[in-house]
Amino acid sequence: MLCALHGHWFSPAIGEKINGTIIHCGPRNLDYPTYYFFMTKIRSITDLFIYCFLPAVVMIIANITIIYNLRQAHQVISTRRMVMERQMIMMMSSSVAVFLLTTLPFSLYDILMGQVIIKYANYDQYTQYYTFIHRMLGLLNSSHFALNFYLYCLTSRLFRLEFIRRITCGKCDHQ
Repeated sequence: MLCALHGHWFSPAIGEKINGTIIHCGPRNLDYPTYYFFMTKIRSITDLFIYCFLPAVVMIIANITIIYNLRQAHQVISTRRMVMERQMIMMMSSSVAVFLLTTLPFSLYDILMGQVIIKYANYDQYTQYYTFIHRMLGLLNSSHFALNFYLYCLTSRLFRLEFIRRITCGKCDHQ
């Protein structure tokens, strides 16, 4: 599926050469105006839905299903179990929040830049500035995975114990 979504990067419409040297690795607007329109207008919006909103919706639905099933399975819940369920609900909710906070800015910036590139003739003057912002937001986008790991380590004793047990191949058995 990812190959189908990203196969367009192998098209001849990507990259520009002058005197045999690649000077630009992006859509060529003069030679391929339709593809350029796709890359600057449509792709960023589809990426927003495929890589940001769709995973968030799936996580939210899965979290709601887990919470609902837990509530249905245990009508009479002990205080300890209720505390664990609250902790799990907080972890799942914060996981969705971290995901959105780290992926949404990158996707929105891509959409915004699609508008800026088309509307402003002096875009080239600020390319380094826009590239820097894009890379910083890309770093934030990638930080989601590390932040989730630290979030789970900081908030869940069970996760920490299981993680330690896994990395020590069960040799270190903490209670």
